[in-house]
Amino acid sequence: MKPLLSIIIPTKNRQYTAVFAVESVLDIESDDIEVVIQDCSDDNSLEDLLRLKFEDDPRVKYFYSDSKPSLTDNWNLAIGNTSGKYICGIGDDDAVMPLCIEIANWMNQNSVDAVLGSQIVYIWKDAYLNSFSNGKITFSNFYSGEIFKVDIQKEFIKKAINCGFGYTDNLPNLYHGILRKELLEIHKRACGYYLSSTSFDVYNAFILASYTKKFYFIDIPITVRGVSGKSNTNRINSNKSEAHFKEFKKVEIPDTLPYILNVEVSIAESTIVALRDIERFDLIDKMNLAIVYSKIASSDLLNVSSLYKKYKIVNRGIYKENSFFYYFFKFFKNNLKHKSINLILKGLYKGFPSVNRLIEKFTSKRKVSASDIAAAISVLGKHLNDNQIAVRYNKEIEPLPYQKVPWD
Repeated sequence: MKPLLSIIIPTKNRQYTAVFAVESVLDIESDDIEVVIQDCSDDNSLEDLLRLKFEDDPRVKYFYSDSKPSLTDNWNLAIGNTSGKYICGIGDDDAVMPLCIEIANWMNQNSVDAVLGSQIVYIWKDAYLNSFSNGKITFSNFYSGEIFKVDIQKEFIKKAINCGFGYTDNLPNLYHGILRKELLEIHKRACGYYLSSTSFDVYNAFILASYTKKFYFIDIPITVRGVSGKSNTNRINSNKSEAHFKEFKKVEIPDTLPYILNVEVSIAESTIVALRDIERFDLIDKMNLAIVYSKIASSDLLNVSSLYKKYKIVNRGIYKENSFFYYFFKFFKNNLKHKSINLILKGLYKGFPSVNRLIEKFTSKRKVSASDIAAAISVLGKHLNDNQIAVRYNKEIEPLPYQKVPWD
């Protein structure tokens, strides 16, 4: 009998954290779930670690490839090896919360295509150097458990015009979301693959908007996003984004974008590839390129002039030329604000930890120490239980309130 929910964990050379990711799935007491581990590490030692820890749990499906696939190709392989009606993808330093199977059951009973939950992060101890966030999970003090209906076309068009930025919010996604696998099969039948581009999750968010009908946001964490020392997020924060692109056999950056191998270009490139594949060329023509150019410039002040010159060429008079400087100062101000806040918090944490803890009690977010992601799940689970936070399935579903983002 096929399981209802497949959790996929594509992995590469992060055996230690991958075991925790698998454990988070197997801790769920249900036979209606499977975990598909798609391993493209330098060796298959993870298979022995899993067998040693979980013996012969039939819910574990391990696959190994030594062909050195790219990150996106490895995710394609993982999706192809699933058998569940619904699918959820996490990274090998992430984890799932126990209620994901409960939500999958609700989705199945109500013919729901896709669900996204509240985002939370756990920073592994080997991540950012000298960060006061290392070994801590950050989550909200206030989860309602309410289910909201998302106007998917409105969000899709707005984020496509914004060059893909904001894609993690209010768009269906295989990555840290739950969706009906048939949506991906429809796309594969049309294009020959499930995912493409240098950022599979960006691509996934935009192609799914064409196939998804019933999509909801639930104000409760479904997964935990981990950031470990070898993660892409850590690469970005360490200014080593180019390493991500080296994994691809061929990288084609559209002529309208600057040829800079960083996360901003990857997001915009993946948005363009997705829009091409679903034949939304009208939205490609409407993309506000000032956003991607100015966002890069705000963190690379030495190249502001050259980025502005190229922006004027590719803009083709679609948007006002001063749009570049409007967004540049917006992003620069935002960067400065976040750096200042982080410096203050870092100082408080080191010099006055009691003051820092007092501040957290009166803010919307809480940061709690956890030795690993399993401990982080326990911390979060206790918070949800102590505050009697659960999904409110019986409450009338309202439209998702408008949420302003920095690039609006």
